[in-house]
Amino acid sequence: MVESYNNISEANILNEGLAQLGLESDKGKLLFFVKDKDAYAHAPSIWFQLELAELYHADAVFFKKGIRENEYIPQIYIYDQTNIPLANTADLTEIHKKVWTGGEVPLVCVFSKTEIKILDTTKPIELQPGIRPLYCIEAKRLPTGIGEREKEYVYGFFSSGSPSGGIQRFKTGDHGFGLPKSALLGYVETNDFSYWHNVINQWIADKAKELPEEWKVNEQLHEFEVDSTHAYSFSRSIAYRSANSIELFHLWVKIPTER
Repeated sequence: MVESYNNISEANILNEGLAQLGLESDKGKLLFFVKDKDAYAHAPSIWFQLELAELYHADAVFFKKGIRENEYIPQIYIYDQTNIPLANTADLTEIHKKVWTGGEVPLVCVFSKTEIKILDTTKPIELQPGIRPLYCIEAKRLPTGIGEREKEYVYGFFSSGSPSGGIQRFKTGDHGFGLPKSALLGYVETNDFSYWHNVINQWIADKAKELPEEWKVNEQLHEFEVDSTHAYSFSRSIAYRSANSIELFHLWVKIPTER
């Protein structure tokens, strides 16, 4: 989807575009800029998501309010490329690929001097006819987030209703469609590997009780091993689909804590 608008003043291009999408009035309310993240240290749900957005090189994040007090759920990553006439196709493809893989937000808006590109990151980029992937890797942070996003390594949903969970998207075919094997990469930022292995298996067991037609207890992670340096771990699981299944390899790496 593409929206065009006139370049009246270069300094106001981004504001003009935000206004056209109805977002400009939400600055400081639901729209926050990554460069200002330290100002929101008192609001963990905002600060954490701005910190995460910075890893994707986004410039701002638009949120919706969650059901809990002071809970903010990211909806749109905003990229400011107003220093160039048109966004580069290769850059758009890379942004789409990374944000879709991470599953952090359902939409991306890229602002250039002459247009706004809106990317639906709940869906992968369509490959050319005749080209099919050999292997698919989904990446998630551990913890993934707070509130509604806490269990997103296993399951979750975007506000649009599309699945956002790591294992879940392999089950639905949003990831690894038609493939017999794929993988999840986990970036462990807090707690140790054994903690996350136990917690994630409990989430799967809970889901199997809640939705026994969709989830099974034997989809839990097994063959769990931690390397001698405690730098990484790996395990395996199976994810059942409506007509078949896919084998998943789980590689988790420890992210060093900044001192």
